[in-house]
Amino acid sequence: VEATQEEVKEEIVADTTEEKEQVVEKAPQKKAKKQVKKADSSLIESEVPFAQAMLEATDKIKGFYNQLKNELMSFEGVKNSITKKGETFKLNGVLLAKFAKGERFVIGFASNKVNTLAEKYEATISTDKLFDLAPVTFIVKSQATAKVCIDIMNNELKEQFDLTKK
Repeated sequence: VEATQEEVKEEIVADTTEEKEQVVEKAPQKKAKKQVKKADSSLIESEVPFAQAMLEATDKIKGFYNQLKNELMSFEGVKNSITKKGETFKLNGVLLAKFAKGERFVIGFASNKVNTLAEKYEATISTDKLFDLAPVTFIVKSQATAKVCIDIMNNELKEQFDLTKK
Protein backbone atom coordinates (compact mmCIF):
# COMPACT_ATOMS: atom_id res chain seq x y z
CA VAL A 1 0.00 0.00 0.00
CA GLU A 2 1.46 3.26 -1.06
CA ALA A 3 0.81 6.42 0.95
CA THR A 4 0.81 9.90 -0.42
CA GLN A 5 3.53 12.31 0.66
CA GLU A 6 1.03 14.25 2.81
CA GLU A 7 -0.03 11.11 4.67
CA VAL A 8 3.62 10.23 5.33
CA LYS A 9 4.32 13.74 6.65
CA GLU A 10 1.26 13.62 8.94
CA GLU A 11 2.34 10.21 10.25
CA ILE A 12 5.90 11.45 10.95
CA VAL A 13 4.56 14.55 12.74
CA ALA A 14 2.18 12.39 14.79
CA ASP A 15 5.01 9.98 15.76
CA THR A 16 7.32 12.87 16.70
CA THR A 17 4.61 14.47 18.84
CA GLU A 18 3.97 11.19 20.66
CA GLU A 19 7.71 10.74 21.30
CA LYS A 20 7.97 14.29 22.71
CA GLU A 21 5.01 13.64 24.99
CA GLN A 22 6.62 10.42 26.20
CA VAL A 23 9.94 12.16 26.80
CA VAL A 24 8.23 14.90 28.78
CA GLU A 25 6.39 12.32 30.89
CA LYS A 26 9.61 10.42 31.60
CA ALA A 27 11.67 13.52 32.52
CA PRO A 28 12.69 13.25 36.17
CA GLN A 29 11.27 15.84 38.53
CA LYS A 30 13.84 18.20 40.03
CA LYS A 31 14.16 17.58 43.71
CA ALA A 32 14.32 20.56 46.02
CA LYS A 33 17.62 20.87 47.85
CA LYS A 34 17.19 19.40 51.29
CA GLN A 35 18.10 21.45 54.28
CA VAL A 36 21.03 19.86 56.02
CA LYS A 37 21.80 20.32 59.68
CA LYS A 38 25.45 20.72 60.47
CA ALA A 39 27.03 18.79 63.30
CA ASP A 40 26.69 21.68 65.73
CA SER A 41 23.25 22.77 64.42
CA SER A 42 24.52 26.34 64.23
CA LEU A 43 23.30 26.95 60.71
CA ILE A 44 20.69 25.48 58.41
CA GLU A 45 21.69 25.55 54.75
CA SER A 46 19.42 27.78 52.70
CA GLU A 47 18.80 28.35 49.00
CA VAL A 48 17.49 31.84 49.76
CA PRO A 49 20.08 34.63 49.40
CA PHE A 50 20.97 36.37 52.68
CA ALA A 51 19.50 39.75 51.71
CA GLN A 52 16.19 38.17 50.73
CA ALA A 53 16.14 36.00 53.86
CA MET A 54 16.56 39.12 56.00
CA LEU A 55 13.74 40.89 54.14
CA GLU A 56 11.48 37.90 54.77
CA ALA A 57 12.56 37.50 58.42
CA THR A 58 10.26 38.27 61.32
CA ASP A 59 10.30 41.78 62.79
CA LYS A 60 12.01 40.36 65.87
CA ILE A 61 14.92 38.93 63.83
CA LYS A 62 15.16 42.14 61.76
CA GLY A 63 15.44 44.07 65.03
CA PHE A 64 18.31 41.86 66.26
CA TYR A 65 20.02 42.15 62.87
CA ASN A 66 19.82 45.95 62.86
CA GLN A 67 20.93 46.22 66.48
CA LEU A 68 23.99 43.99 65.97
CA LYS A 69 24.92 45.48 62.60
CA ASN A 70 24.71 49.04 63.96
CA GLU A 71 26.94 48.08 66.88
CA LEU A 72 29.60 46.61 64.60
CA MET A 73 29.44 49.55 62.20
CA SER A 74 29.88 51.98 65.11
CA PHE A 75 33.59 51.11 65.24
CA GLU A 76 36.01 53.15 63.12
CA GLY A 77 37.22 51.49 59.94
CA VAL A 78 34.77 48.55 60.01
CA LYS A 79 33.37 47.72 56.59
CA ASN A 80 30.68 45.25 55.69
CA SER A 81 29.92 43.23 52.58
CA ILE A 82 26.87 41.16 51.73
CA THR A 83 27.09 37.92 49.76
CA LYS A 84 24.53 35.26 48.93
CA LYS A 85 25.44 33.31 52.06
CA GLY A 86 25.77 36.10 54.60
CA GLU A 87 27.26 39.40 55.65
CA THR A 88 30.84 39.90 56.80
CA PHE A 89 32.37 42.68 58.86
CA LYS A 90 36.07 43.42 58.45
CA LEU A 91 38.65 45.87 59.71
CA ASN A 92 41.52 46.44 57.27
CA GLY A 93 40.69 43.15 55.54
CA VAL A 94 40.65 41.14 58.79
CA LEU A 95 37.37 39.37 59.60
CA LEU A 96 35.66 40.45 62.83
CA ALA A 97 32.23 38.86 62.55
CA LYS A 98 29.89 37.14 60.14
CA PHE A 99 26.09 36.97 59.94
CA ALA A 100 24.12 34.21 58.23
CA LYS A 101 20.42 33.54 57.94
CA GLY A 102 18.93 30.23 57.00
CA GLU A 103 16.23 28.87 59.22
CA ARG A 104 17.97 30.78 62.03
CA PHE A 105 19.86 34.06 62.37
CA VAL A 106 23.45 33.21 63.32
CA ILE A 107 26.39 35.44 64.19
CA GLY A 108 29.96 34.19 64.30
CA PHE A 109 32.91 36.01 65.86
CA ALA A 110 36.56 35.78 64.87
CA SER A 111 38.80 35.42 67.88
CA ASN A 112 42.21 34.18 68.85
CA LYS A 113 40.63 32.97 72.12
CA VAL A 114 37.98 30.65 70.69
CA ASN A 115 37.76 28.22 73.61
CA THR A 116 37.87 30.98 76.23
CA LEU A 117 35.06 32.91 74.53
CA ALA A 118 32.99 29.78 74.03
CA GLU A 119 33.24 28.92 77.72
CA LYS A 120 32.77 32.45 79.04
CA TYR A 121 29.72 33.23 76.90
CA GLU A 122 28.38 29.68 76.46
CA ALA A 123 28.81 29.90 72.70
CA THR A 124 28.98 27.12 70.14
CA ILE A 125 32.23 26.47 68.32
CA SER A 126 31.04 25.96 64.77
CA THR A 127 32.42 23.29 62.49
CA ASP A 128 30.43 24.73 59.58
CA LYS A 129 32.62 25.76 56.65
CA LEU A 130 30.75 29.07 56.44
CA PHE A 131 32.08 30.00 59.88
CA ASP A 132 35.60 28.59 59.60
CA LEU A 133 37.17 32.03 60.23
CA ALA A 134 34.54 33.12 62.77
CA PRO A 135 33.87 29.94 64.75
CA VAL A 136 32.41 31.38 67.97
CA THR A 137 28.73 31.33 67.02
CA PHE A 138 25.43 32.30 68.56
CA ILE A 139 21.92 31.63 67.33
CA VAL A 140 20.27 34.98 67.96
CA LYS A 141 16.66 34.45 68.99
CA SER A 142 16.33 36.56 72.12
CA GLN A 143 17.32 39.98 73.42
CA ALA A 144 19.55 38.27 75.98
CA THR A 145 21.61 36.63 73.23
CA ALA A 146 21.81 39.92 71.32
CA LYS A 147 23.07 41.60 74.51
CA VAL A 148 25.77 38.92 74.90
CA CYS A 149 26.86 39.53 71.29
CA ILE A 150 27.06 43.28 71.90
CA ASP A 151 29.12 42.60 75.04
CA ILE A 152 31.54 40.51 72.97
CA MET A 153 31.84 43.32 70.42
CA ASN A 154 32.43 46.02 73.04
CA ASN A 155 34.87 43.99 75.12
CA GLU A 156 36.50 41.02 73.42
CA LEU A 157 36.62 42.26 69.80
CA LYS A 158 37.42 45.81 70.87
CA GLU A 159 40.43 44.59 72.86
CA GLN A 160 41.67 42.00 70.36
CA PHE A 161 41.41 44.22 67.27
CA ASP A 162 42.06 47.56 69.02
CA LEU A 163 38.71 48.96 67.90
CA THR A 164 37.59 52.52 68.65
CA LYS A 165 34.10 53.98 68.43
CA LYS A 166 33.37 56.58 65.75
